[in-house]
Order: sequence, then C-alpha cells, then structure tokens
Amino acid sequence: MIRVSNVKVAYVDCIDEGRKDPFRLHAERVKFKVVSSMGQTPNTLSVSLYGISEQDAGKAISKAHTISIIAGSEGYSGFIGSGQVVMARNVDSPEGYALNITAIDGDDFYSKPVNRSISGGTSLKTLVEELVGLSSGTVGVGQISKRASGIVLPRGQAIIGTAIPVIRSVAKQINAAFYINQGLVYIVCPDEMIGNPVILKEEDMAGIPTKDGYYVVFEYDINSGIRVGNSVVIPGGDTGSGLYRVVRIVTEGDTGGPLWKMTVEGAEQNESGLAQEAVTRNVWR
Repeated sequence: MIRVSNVKVAYVDCIDEGRKDPFRLHAERVKFKVVSSMGQTPNTLSVSLYGISEQDAGKAISKAHTISIIAGSEGYSGFIGSGQVVMARNVDSPEGYALNITAIDGDDFYSKPVNRSISGGTSLKTLVEELVGLSSGTVGVGQISKRASGIVLPRGQAIIGTAIPVIRSVAKQINAAFYINQGLVYIVCPDEMIGNPVILKEEDMAGIPTKDGYYVVFEYDINSGIRVGNSVVIPGGDTGSGLYRVVRIVTEGDTGGPLWKMTVEGAEQNESGLAQEAVTRNVWR
C-alpha cells in the first residue's frame, strides 16, 4: 500500500438483490470489523455508520442485499470485505444514532438449498462451478485446485439441503482448505500458491510478531493487499520474520477514533508451499 495521506477513509458500497441498483453509503463516522479466515466459519462483516442521512439509511435497510467495505487512507483505499446482508437497522447507542449492518461473506452460497443427485463423471471442480452459477452473481470462482478435477463424486449421490458438507468432505480427500473470501470460492492445497507474496513494511507493523510453533500472529496497518490464502513476508531478523500463508485476519477500523489495524495469523511456508509441520492444525487439520 502506498500511503498518500494519514487521513483514514471508509465507506460502504451496496447493491440490491437484482444487482441492478448499486449505491454508496457515506457517513460522518464509519466503524467496522471484518473477520475472515480459511476455516469452516463463514467470514463476517459488521459496520456502524454514524451521521448517515435518513434517506441513505432507509435505502440501505430496504434494498441492500450485498455490501462491500472499502477502507484505507485518503488517496488510496481498498476492498476489505463483502457479504450478503443478514441484518440492517437503525440504533440509538451511547456513541450516537447509527445504521448498523451485519453481513456474511458467501451467505447465498452457504445457505442455498440444492437438493439434487450427482450425475456420473461429476468432479468436485465441476460441482463447485455449477453451484457458483446458481448463486445469482453473489459469488464467483477464486482458485480451485487442479486436483479437484481428478476427484469424481459418486454417481447418484444425493445432496439434500446445501452442498457445503459434500464439498468439505471431498476437499478433505485432497487435503484442501475450502472457503469463501470476498465473494470468491477457493479450494486450495497446502503446496499451492495464491498470487505473489506481499512484502510487509516494518514501519506499518505494530509491535513484534508473536510466534507459536509454525504459526505467527501480528498487527499491521489496514492494507487491502493482505488477504486470507495469500502469502506475506515479515521483514527483519527478529522472532517471526519469514514467509507465511495468511489463514485468518481480523480487520477493525474507526474513522472517528484510534482503532485502525489488521490482526493477522499466518502459517509458516517455504517456496514450495505450506511447511508440512504447519499442516497439523488450523484449516488443514
């Protein structure tokens, strides 16, 4: 991230269920929290907008189906998270009158009932692509392991309700993590990379990383380039420096207060992928 200014900015983009009416919400103060990971729990977004107009608040409550949080510094901001709205309401809190929105990343995909039988020759990759096509544009394909094409599901297997348990069960056969992040579906094995590593800056680190075996936790200035599944390089020769796969991020910001950080958990990796010793816990357990 190139910091053009130290002035914090954040806003919320919305779109209706028919995906025909995008609109942006501005507020005097925006407070948000985004929890994302490669684990089984869906990513969540919560945002409070203070000083928002009555008209914008009403439109968000009645029409917003999917929201995206954009945050950063003045002159440079990036995509922090997105999800389908599960709650939107006006509240009168000790901090003032606000519009509160809660969303779940990929909620349409996770909760949509499928109720179908699998035809002969259907691979895990084909199944995921078919389900993405049924999601009305709320999710897309991020990266699907090439190994998923070689996993053929049993012919006639019935999917009752959502297909998530089936996808997770089959992904486990190839030791892959299945997750949705920022509206994209991923099935990734420990030795597979997603994009190029992000080289972190020491001046944007808050304190010294905490090392726990083959895992590390550190705090960093909000940077939209750091995403779960991608890799980061922690600089310096101190404890925790090295190459890591990001497995969990908690992003918290408040344009009206000091809170503005990402708490990142990473799993140690090398040039050929995740370190084998790091596969023993977390998303590859």
